[in-house]
Amino acid sequence: MSAFEPTGQRPLHPLDLGGIANETIRLYREHFLSLVAIVAIVQVIIAILVAIVVHLILHGNVVLAAIAGLVTGVLTLIGIEVQSGALTVSLADDYLGRPITVQRALSAAVDRIGSLVGTSLLVGVLVGLMAITVIGIPFAIYFGIRWVFIAQVVMLENRAGTAAMQRSGQLVQGFWWRTFGILLLVGIIIGVISDILTLPFGQNVSGDIVRLVVQIILTPIAAAVATLLYFDMRVRKEDLTHGVIAGSLPGSAGVGGVAPGPTTV
Repeated sequence: MSAFEPTGQRPLHPLDLGGIANETIRLYREHFLSLVAIVAIVQVIIAILVAIVVHLILHGNVVLAAIAGLVTGVLTLIGIEVQSGALTVSLADDYLGRPITVQRALSAAVDRIGSLVGTSLLVGVLVGLMAITVIGIPFAIYFGIRWVFIAQVVMLENRAGTAAMQRSGQLVQGFWWRTFGILLLVGIIIGVISDILTLPFGQNVSGDIVRLVVQIILTPIAAAVATLLYFDMRVRKEDLTHGVIAGSLPGSAGVGGVAPGPTTV
């Protein structure tokens, strides 16, 4: 059987909070190793790069540390976007009845890395500028939620830049408080679990390793909730079908879906 041949598509229907929780648990339980492996590959590489920078600083190689720090910052941004894109594709593949594979997910994210990074930078700069002043913080929060589905729109609709931001805003419109509330709740839960697991180890090498492991384990949960919310919005507002999802995935262009959206920045 081909890796892209459906093996049992998941139903697409509106999800309440309980439904999102149940689906997140199912995804986590059924695909734990694959999802964690995607995050681990990215986070371990980033951790190694950071360790190199710290080592250079401690040994007085300030110039090399500065260069390494700059490279690490760029690669970290790229890595985080690859991670987000790969997790999104993995969860979409599950709904399409396809097996989740680490290679397929990472390859699909790399295929659209320019759109992921470019759009993320644009959103980050705009939200950051809004958050500079106290007056601007509410606007930063508001637009941060409106643009929360950037990774999903880039990976599952092949849009980028302002087109992706506008599309995310359209999906959130009318459901801003619901989206904010669910993401805030999930963030609090993940934060509490992370603190419970990591605080006993303190600020040392062992603690750093534990925090890295915990981050790797918990990150797929946040990605699952965001992607499930994205599907929920599209089901509520559009006639979303499995063919539409498949049509815009990297490596699946034209497979029973619609034409990809604009990719202008």
